[in-house]
Amino acid sequence: MRFYHRRQFERYQRCLDFIDQHQKEFGPKSQAIKLKEQLQSVVDELSKSSQSSPKTPRATSSQKQKANNDLRGALNRIARTASAIAAHDDSFKNTFELPDKRRKDELASAARKFLKDGEKARAAFESFDMPEEFLDELKAKLDAYEAAQGSTKPAPKAKANPEGDSATIAKGTRVMESLDTLMDNKFHNNAATLGEWHNSSDVEIIKRGSRKKKASAE
Repeated sequence: MRFYHRRQFERYQRCLDFIDQHQKEFGPKSQAIKLKEQLQSVVDELSKSSQSSPKTPRATSSQKQKANNDLRGALNRIARTASAIAAHDDSFKNTFELPDKRRKDELASAARKFLKDGEKARAAFESFDMPEEFLDELKAKLDAYEAAQGSTKPAPKAKANPEGDSATIAKGTRVMESLDTLMDNKFHNNAATLGEWHNSSDVEIIKRGSRKKKASAE
């Protein structure tokens, strides 16, 4: 959202707050309430256009280590059970081999293979009292591991649409002109409240120091 659009957006929000604070002074069928709804719609449109996907927070080293340990622990339990099954069942093809601890980059690929092969051999694992959800638990630990490693790509940020914002601001300006007229009529004998409205409806002016002042400060 451009600087000008941001200033207008903040102005609209202040005006909505003003109407909320003086809600009792307007009847439910008052034109002020209808205009407020229109202004709220403008604010909602501007909010949507300025939204972007939040940044994926980086996992700490302790979080990464925990995710690593959790995943390796789940794989180790499956691998041990597979060895036990193979010792008592010659027909069981044991493909559940743990990667070397020094090869952390192979942990996720091993987990995916365990998930694939484990589904085919589910009955054999359950015969050794592995819980029915053991593959679901492994998948959850794999997801947590990949998220901690930063494997999950954040969704792309929403593109700015200054032309669309300008059109929305134009709608907001028309609503504000009507609200200004209404408030002047409503509070023409109440200088304090009318002053509150003008403070809310005026665009905030940000003063910038002159170059001379900056030079003297240096």
